[in-house]
Amino acid sequence: MKRLLTLTAAAPLLLASCGKSAESAMKGFCSDLSAGRWEQAVTRLGAEGDLQDTLKDPQARQLMNAMLGTAKCKVVAAKDHTVTLEMDTVNGQAVATTVMADAMGMALTAAAGGLDRDQALQDALVAKLIAGLTSKDAPRSVNRVDVELQQEGGEWVPMESNDPFASALTGGMDKFGE
Repeated sequence: MKRLLTLTAAAPLLLASCGKSAESAMKGFCSDLSAGRWEQAVTRLGAEGDLQDTLKDPQARQLMNAMLGTAKCKVVAAKDHTVTLEMDTVNGQAVATTVMADAMGMALTAAAGGLDRDQALQDALVAKLIAGLTSKDAPRSVNRVDVELQQEGGEWVPMESNDPFASALTGGMDKFGE
């Protein structure tokens, strides 16, 4: 999952142009994401290889679904090759911080129970993250992010790093631990 988040932050935003404007290409991305088709939306990021690898792991699939399943996106402005998106996502960083605060107690409980500490802790952390991300009371963040695009080889790609975009998409979870 960390690898997919890293790829999302660093990978070029590949959007087939087919004569489309940068704005209409991003509207397609937002439409997929807002409709709950996050796998299609992330594939538009050029991350299909890592996405397939990540989704082979049931826990990673559940986490991605929890993190991106309720994300909303809309194009709020566009001028030439710059598109401003408004991203409404679960605040992944806040949820992860809360879960990690419980990690010590969970590790002690797993160790005291004689369980395989690493696997038990991982399972417990993933379950708590999923519960936190999917809770109706989960903190949300709404961010506006400018994505500068240029056409290369018939596709729209960002002119600069995707860090602000990836951070808005993941609710800051890509910055967790920094």
